[in-house]
Amino acid sequence: MPITVFHNLLYYLDEVHTSPGEESVTPATAAAAAMIKDALEVFCTGTGGLQRRITGASERAVHRACLDLGKTIRGMSPGESWFLRLSDALRDHLRAATEPLETVMSDGELDVDKFVAARASDGGMYTTIEFVEFADGYLLPDSLLYDRGIRELRRLTALISALMNDIFSYHKEVMVGRSRFNLLNVISERESCSFAEAAHLAVTQVNTLSNSFACLAEQVSAAHRGTVHAPIVDSYLTALFEQNSATYHWQWSTNRYRSPGQVFPELRVML
Repeated sequence: MPITVFHNLLYYLDEVHTSPGEESVTPATAAAAAMIKDALEVFCTGTGGLQRRITGASERAVHRACLDLGKTIRGMSPGESWFLRLSDALRDHLRAATEPLETVMSDGELDVDKFVAARASDGGMYTTIEFVEFADGYLLPDSLLYDRGIRELRRLTALISALMNDIFSYHKEVMVGRSRFNLLNVISERESCSFAEAAHLAVTQVNTLSNSFACLAEQVSAAHRGTVHAPIVDSYLTALFEQNSATYHWQWSTNRYRSPGQVFPELRVML
């Protein structure tokens, strides 16, 4: 239940208070970013000390939710070091989600590499990845947490989810919402190519990441086979694989990205 409430809170903040892909910072986006920053610091620190006065019932509700949820998750966490990691991932997600579009541009044009790097944090998947240990009731030892292969698998998981979402959400974000902060749009603008070509390149990129994950996961598992950490490594890698799989299956089974006007014919029928 705390995991579900946590992600519902992030969805709420994203849907109601942020505008991804804004060309530049505006007074409205700056105010929203400040409110969210204060709220998430309440979650991370467990204190009500804010840098400014809370205004409005909605803002008070957000801060109260963050305070209560932070205390609950900290009390159930597998260790204080884990909660600090979750807090760092949350702050990094906030930073990426509230930065203007200009941060992923080079010489006035969208930069694919900068966009992909930003999307890994903007997508919020690192918080979801941290919840693996919370859900399964263990704490990764530092030797595994900082293992080069496992760190790369975490990065691949974050990217697979974020970039796959850009494919499903293209119609909702770009065609309807007029956002430029989407992989297909970035490719289309950068390469001056058609939607069909951009979609093909985006799908190819996600498939390449997925293949890299599968190959590397086998290598990491083999490297730890027969060691004292083998069971926890296999459990953790299985959880990451399931998160990749869940990203795909959830987006197929929700109406969030389905619409009669969808550019992808497969997503035009409502469930």
